[in-house]
Amino acid sequence: MLKRRKLSQSTSDLKTAGRLGMSLFSGQDAVESWQWQGNPAAVTEILRLNAMPLAYFHGRKGPVFSPLFESAEFIRELAKHQERCH
Repeated sequence: MLKRRKLSQSTSDLKTAGRLGMSLFSGQDAVESWQWQGNPAAVTEILRLNAMPLAYFHGRKGPVFSPLFESAEFIRELAKHQERCH
């Protein structure tokens, strides 16, 4: 079960974060059939709270990733993650 900090994070946010996390760990690139659901900032926070390795999203393709990659929150958290790992 994914952790979340705020009740304002919706079921859609949790579902999207879960799917993205599963795609990371399964190596699954077939996400074309997915529809983005939720708020990119909330999804980023859920991923961060659950210690998902954000840098592993690098190279992922598909429209489902666009809202995440274009999110200022994700870009900021990714930079923090990369700074800690290098």
